[in-house]
Amino acid sequence: MRDWLLCLVLMFMTACQSEIPPPAHSMQQSDWQTYCSRFVTSDGRVIDEAQHMVTHSEAQAYSMLLATAYADEAMFDRLWQWTKAHLQQRPGDHLLSWLWRQEEQRVLDANNATDADIVAAWALYRAARLWHDEAYREEAGKITASLAGLQRRTIFGEVLRPAAEGFPVDHGMVLNPSYWVFPAFNELAQEDHHLNWQALADSAIKILAHARFGSWQLPPDWLHLADDGSLTPWAARPAVFSYDAIRIPLFLAWAGKKDALTPCHRFWQLFSMQGWAPDRLQLETDEVHLRQDFAVPHAIFLLTEHVLNQAQRWPEVIWYKHINSYEAALQMFCQMAWKQQEGETT
Repeated sequence: MRDWLLCLVLMFMTACQSEIPPPAHSMQQSDWQTYCSRFVTSDGRVIDEAQHMVTHSEAQAYSMLLATAYADEAMFDRLWQWTKAHLQQRPGDHLLSWLWRQEEQRVLDANNATDADIVAAWALYRAARLWHDEAYREEAGKITASLAGLQRRTIFGEVLRPAAEGFPVDHGMVLNPSYWVFPAFNELAQEDHHLNWQALADSAIKILAHARFGSWQLPPDWLHLADDGSLTPWAARPAVFSYDAIRIPLFLAWAGKKDALTPCHRFWQLFSMQGWAPDRLQLETDEVHLRQDFAVPHAIFLLTEHVLNQAQRWPEVIWYKHINSYEAALQMFCQMAWKQQEGETT
């Protein structure tokens, strides 16, 4: 009798547990506070301690986007006002100069980085919705109107140049696949009329389907698209899946592009990424370099697992000693993407 009652109790407990939903995941304000205290000055400049305290347009744009995720209006405004005053000074357009340094108190390279402009415009449109401020919407439109001048027609469709100047090649153009910020394309398609964002997303997916190299069929950091449509890693840069290209699966997962995720997911499944993680894959030799205290691949892998298999291992932000703003932001982007996959949007 006692054994029978025990079985009933165990069956009841099991049934109750099966009805308990998985724990809710949330972005922690403590991570945002740590990020701001480590990388953002009081006037809204994001610093790169590893590179002589310089500031990149990408870091400013990424931080603006994070400020919308954490609903920090005051910090968003500081970030944007610094960016506008110091980086949006190019003659003839509203794109952001990509490099500013504290020592000289000026822009060192006035060329833009197209991904930073895309993310900055995306963040401004989100801020306009979140805080009902049409001035942010107007600023976003100025940036996207300038980006329209970088659009080029290729055999795969419309693409954006990675920058307004530079990257000369014969018989084709240079592309950076990590600059294709697919979740931004999705939202900008609903907000912005200066570019056909859906067409840009479609052509990028087509290119990624062909830009696969080495045994693992992964895309390179930099790509050469020839006039005839052939694709090769850009000869002027190492043929690697590395620090740039690691964002490609992040942005694909964020936008729900499941089919395109398979090669990256298959590669990362080889590694436990506990303590050491792959930070560079040589596409010509398949040689993998591992790095200690590099949490970004693990965070992106957990996101891809969630998108592909509904896995529930939340990508916590790992604040290792020598982390920089780029690596911290990408980890928090994984959390933003996760929440958006669950239907929570700004």
